[in-house]
Amino acid sequence: IYTALNTLSLHDALPIFISSTVGERLMKATVTPDKNNVATLDLSKLNPGTYKLTVYTSKGNHTQMFIKR
Repeated sequence: IYTALNTLSLHDALPIFISSTVGERLMKATVTPDKNNVATLDLSKLNPGTYKLTVYTSKGNHTQMFIKR
């Protein structure tokens, strides 16, 4: 499970995409941050490796690389 702080301080449902390091989209989800602006996403179906998480909002896009062990 990947938990991220939503630094954009939005409480709307947000589309999130998980991609490989070469840009192949592997997963799409919609999450809604809680009252603390934290959203949790289940990544149990992903194999260990390096991935790119992208969140799309009305204030712009945010991309973060992460490693699943």
